[in-house]
Order: sequence, then C-alpha cells, then structure tokens
Amino acid sequence: MAFAVCAFAFFATLHASGQALPPSASAVAPAQSEAEITKLLTTGQWYFQGQNWSNLRIFKADGTFITLNRNNGENGAWKVADGAILLIYASSQDKIMLPLRPEGCRGQDRKGHPIVVMQRDGDATIPAPPEAIKPEVIEAGKASKQTEAEVKALLTDGRWFCQGQSWSNTRVFTAGGTYKGGGDGLWKMDAANGMVDLGDDKLILPVDPKGTIGIDAHGLPFVAVHQPLPNPAPPEKMADRNIVNTSAQTDAAIKELLVKGQWRFQGESWENVRVFKPDGTFYTQRRAGEGGTWKIISGMVVLSFKSTENTILLPVDPEGTVGKDSELRPMIVFQEPLDPTAPVPNDTPIAAN
Repeated sequence: MAFAVCAFAFFATLHASGQALPPSASAVAPAQSEAEITKLLTTGQWYFQGQNWSNLRIFKADGTFITLNRNNGENGAWKVADGAILLIYASSQDKIMLPLRPEGCRGQDRKGHPIVVMQRDGDATIPAPPEAIKPEVIEAGKASKQTEAEVKALLTDGRWFCQGQSWSNTRVFTAGGTYKGGGDGLWKMDAANGMVDLGDDKLILPVDPKGTIGIDAHGLPFVAVHQPLPNPAPPEKMADRNIVNTSAQTDAAIKELLVKGQWRFQGESWENVRVFKPDGTFYTQRRAGEGGTWKIISGMVVLSFKSTENTILLPVDPEGTVGKDSELRPMIVFQEPLDPTAPVPNDTPIAAN
C-alpha cells in the first residue's frame, strides 16, 4: 500500500532474514538470478529508509527507476553487479545488497551509510503527475457529463493513491462525503467548476480509475489512481500471522541482548526509546503510560501495551532489526547505550507471568 513518506533521523539497518550482512561493504554472491531479481524488483513499490531520509521508488524492466516523492533528480538507472543492485544517479549511486527480499534487505546510500529497503504494495504503472495543468484540462472538466452518482461509485470503490510533485498518500472515500488519508477530510461534487472538492485539494473531472488529474493545496498538479483494497485484509495483530522463525538465536540470547542498554524504535512518522527489563516488562523513556510486557513467541518479540502491540522480528540485531508497529507498518529497532539521565516513568508495568 502506498503511503505518505516521512523523513526522520535514524541509524539502523535491517536483519530480518537470519543471514547476516557481510562485515565489510564488499558484496556477496547473489542467491538469485538476474531474471528473478528483475521480476521481484519491478513488482509493486520499494520503500527506502536511510539515516535521515526515506522515499518510495518504482523500478522498471528497462533498467530505470523513478522516485515517487522526490523531483527528477532522484530518478536514474539500475543494474545488477557485484552481488548488489546499483541505483545510478547523475553523480552518485545507492546500493541494495542481494539477495533481494520483499520483507526487507540491507543497502548503502551514496555516502556509504546503511539503508533499509522493503517492498510495498502498489501499482508499478502509476503515471507521474504532469508538470503543469493545461487550460484545456480544466475546460474538459467543466464540460464533463459525469454525474455525482458515477463519481461517488468510483471514489468509494477501493482506495486512491495520490502522487504529487513532492508527496504521496492513499485515500479511502466514503459515500457519506468523508475520506481518510492525506490528513482526512470531506469531499463533495463541484460540477459547476468540473471538479471534486477535497478541501485543500481538487480532482478534475472526469474521475478516471487509471489516472485522474488533481490540483493540490499549492496549486500544483497531482495524479490519483484507483487501487483495490487489500484482499484479504491484513490481520489486526502481527501475532495472527504465521511467521516461521528461521533464526538460530536462543531465547536466552535474545533476552541478554534486549536488557542491555536502550532500544530506539523508529516508524514511518514517529520514534521513541524503550528499555527492556529481565522480568518481562518494558517502559518508554519520557512517555508515561507507554509501558507494557514483552515475550518471545513464533519468531518474534511481542511488546504488549494496554490495547495494542508492536513486534520485533527475529533475529534481534543491535545494529538494526525490522519490526511492525500497531498498524502493521514497518519500524526499525536498534540498540543504544543506556542514558543514565533519562527518568524512569512511575507507571512501570507489573512483571509478566
């Protein structure tokens, strides 16, 4: 599923597969053929997260790629070489280490810093928004014969991925005139001006599932593309998923790692620091009420809060481990030295049984 990408500071890499990244920057021999890599890489969209940046990219079979939430300077070519996928820009390059795994793999940015790369649901054929909206497009909208009933039927069927000049998000519309995603809001038909009014943004009629031109809050064009809702819907909890633990880490080794230092959790638009205790509890530094219990089950470390949970996939790697937040979105977890000056919340939970 496409999403609004938020950049934030972090220093972590992914270790989700049980196979360690080489100790140096040298590449390893690929376990996949180039045909297999191409087929996987050109399916859906790929989320990149670096030290202080993140973005979403689409790879094409012709050896090029585009960056959805950046300008044209972030587009380029890709190739498989020396056990890695090289992303080549005008004056630099990024690298994805092989084997390529949808659930997450490591890489390096142009400065040699670690990055995490994971596959996202999405249509690799999403058109780029036009550089400008031509007057004839506006006139065609005003002349459109599309009815409000037809617009409602289209908008409320599935979800709509919106790609702007420097942003992207996914919106779900209801028949009651509301939508979620991109800040949430209200929508209504504006037939006189040939548009669908989304508040700050506008869609120009006619609404086309393959690509509808819109105008964002800054007067810049964007494109909205219909996508079906996930089927089946994702489980409410990661624990509902049948995850096979391929890690050789023992429970004792995991516990020994977790109770050392502190662990920084970083999601798509949030971050915090948690401390694990040997009694099976944890607390969140400087955030009262965000403590809970932790346990190791089914290839995961499950953090249980009052009404939700986070999960860390095994093996636990102090340099960076992938996980899922309460909404099943990816997060990165990595170890830091314990900050002795950080206060301990007075609501530390009762030890787990």
